[in-house]
Amino acid sequence: ISLAEGQIARSKELLDAGRYREAKVALERSEKTLRNSVRLMPIAPPGDPRSRLEETRRLLERAGEIASANGDPADPATVAAIERARVMIRGAEDALDAGRAAEALDMLERARETLRNAIRAEEGDATRERIMERIERTEALRDETMNLAATCPEPGVRQLMERAQERVRIAREHAENGRLEAADAELAIARNMYQRIGELCAR
Repeated sequence: ISLAEGQIARSKELLDAGRYREAKVALERSEKTLRNSVRLMPIAPPGDPRSRLEETRRLLERAGEIASANGDPADPATVAAIERARVMIRGAEDALDAGRAAEALDMLERARETLRNAIRAEEGDATRERIMERIERTEALRDETMNLAATCPEPGVRQLMERAQERVRIAREHAENGRLEAADAELAIARNMYQRIGELCAR
């Protein structure tokens, strides 16, 4: 990251000097440096608070997508719920940075519950039939993503794939035992993970 910062500073100097082509090359180098640094960052294990934070962020994205899916203005109550969850996620980030993992996990759980309620308000109550259909669609997405991940050079993709598959397994178990809302929440996280794998492997 320090190297990238130096490259960015160098590109600014070149821009100020009117050496635009060289500045463009310097910027491209800094972008490559940052991309490589991200690839070297390990994916947190499932039980790690950072992993929970990342999953909650994905759930936040999912809620936002659902709220605006039909092109109409989102319901104000849904928007307010998503914003409350966003504030809780920021608080969890601060707590994690300060070493207060238990407090962070509590905030994340409250944020997840708020987001689940927002998603439920937009999509309607979960029924067994609807959840089983979502499981089938998520498993189809899993199969597509598995083919993509098989040849993906990105480090950490295999672990992320395993975590997503575990979420689908847990979702099916919840559905079979009548815990439909819990199943729906697990499916939302799994779909977000598969989408993330697609983004990583499409680079």
